[in-house]
Amino acid sequence: MLQAEWTWATPWWWTLVIINIINVFICLVIFVKSANTKDILNEKYLKHMRIFGLLYCFVALYRSIFVSRYLTQLGWFDTILNSSLLIRCFAIIAELSFAALIANSLLKLNKDIPGIINNTDNSFLRFLKLNIPYIFFTFSFLAQFVATSGLITKIRLLFAIEETLWGLAFLLIIPLALIQLRSVSSIKNQNQKNNFVWLKLSPLF
Repeated sequence: MLQAEWTWATPWWWTLVIINIINVFICLVIFVKSANTKDILNEKYLKHMRIFGLLYCFVALYRSIFVSRYLTQLGWFDTILNSSLLIRCFAIIAELSFAALIANSLLKLNKDIPGIINNTDNSFLRFLKLNIPYIFFTFSFLAQFVATSGLITKIRLLFAIEETLWGLAFLLIIPLALIQLRSVSSIKNQNQKNNFVWLKLSPLF
């Protein structure tokens, strides 16, 4: 009876692994294409973004193969490669890369979209617009320490605090993301607006 209850696990594992293999392949294609770009102005930005993206995708693939449950120390394979602590170390790299992708893109949009930072903004609003990406990354960084402490001590509350930090981090960036989307929609110059065509696909507009 116990064996029958776990018949779903192998198809689920293979599905997870195949999806992540596809993600890594797509990431590598994007990595190569962006590495050959002639966009000198954005060269440094693109370099950072493709490195962060590659790190995130490779760790996601690793974690899909070596599935682990932190609290109960369960692993898909009986090997040191499936160590919860090892996977948590890789998770720190992936989650900080993920946070860096978001923070970096928000900072880039702040710089590229005209009218995001206005002289008429009060000091508090200006502070938020300029610093929310950094605060977002800081919350994500703190979450890593809490999650690792939770893994070591097995204190459930620490995992709840980790999730709370991530939740607060994403709540913080929503206002800035909305401001950026609205700023793009109000651009009159069509050539300039085409640079942000992916933003116009948002269901909010």
